Amino acid sequence: MKRCNFEMFPVNSPGSKNKLARSSLPFALTNKQGYPARVRRLNNHPAPAFKPPPPPLPSSAHHPPSPQLHHQVKMSSLPTTPFSVHGGCFCKAITYTIFIPAFESRPLLDSERHPPKRPFGAQTKVAARLPVISLDHCNSCRRISGAIIQAWFICPQRWATFSLLARNTSSDSNTSEERITPKTTAEVLRPSKELEEATYIKVFDSSEQAHRTFCGRCGTPLSFLYSGLGDEMSKEENWGPYFDIALGTLEKESAQIEGMRPGRQGWLDDGIGWVKQVFDEGGKSLGIEKVDTV
Repeated sequence: MKRCNFEMFPVNSPGSKNKLARSSLPFALTNKQGYPARVRRLNNHPAPAFKPPPPPLPSSAHHPPSPQLHHQVKMSSLPTTPFSVHGGCFCKAITYTIFIPAFESRPLLDSERHPPKRPFGAQTKVAARLPVISLDHCNSCRRISGAIIQAWFICPQRWATFSLLARNTSSDSNTSEERITPKTTAEVLRPSKELEEATYIKVFDSSEQAHRTFCGRCGTPLSFLYSGLGDEMSKEENWGPYFDIALGTLEKESAQIEGMRPGRQGWLDDGIGWVKQVFDEGGKSLGIEKVDTV
């Protein structure tokens, strides 16, 4: 096999015939026709035909928009037709179903007299009625949940049904588990000693009027109830008795229902500075311009 020999001509040498090459390169490689080339092959091998470079692409063609990076999220509302959501603790010892009726049957929020102090996102007509989905910056909720911010799904107690695993249920997979269904949600939000002993529901009173339930087996924080007498909205002529369920305890399918997102924020004075800034400014407040998702 013959070895290919290569010649390089300095820019200013007689062998260099290309003005562009002389003006921009420290040396020029040319073929017999005088066209610039990377190498000049000898031993009677003809040089390859010259192909002019393709025209430059427009600037937008170098960086086409990515559907993953450049998209708009549609801020939609919860369904106006009846629907249900499901959730529970991590170990499933406590589960719940919340049935949301048709839009016209949902209690009004009285937004005209008591508009949200800190609305979050688009405020649609569906947001004028329960349920409320709220971001809670409260110091107590942050510490008790262990999350930097808590999110609540707030609704009337009558919409919810709980199912509790009995403690005497055998761990044998061949034995059907025994579950207890309390008659009212109030029995779960402030459980009796007998119900706590028979199931895994536990309650912690973070104050005299603040009651929080959690699972005694896996530790998942579940609900919040305020029992103060000064709550006008808990009266039957308004919302009726209501409660907060931790939004993160929803099953994934329920959490991804169209419109299942916060519509307001609360207790901002207790909030962590950088967290509030993120919700106001997005990732830019952390020096993040965009996130490349794969």
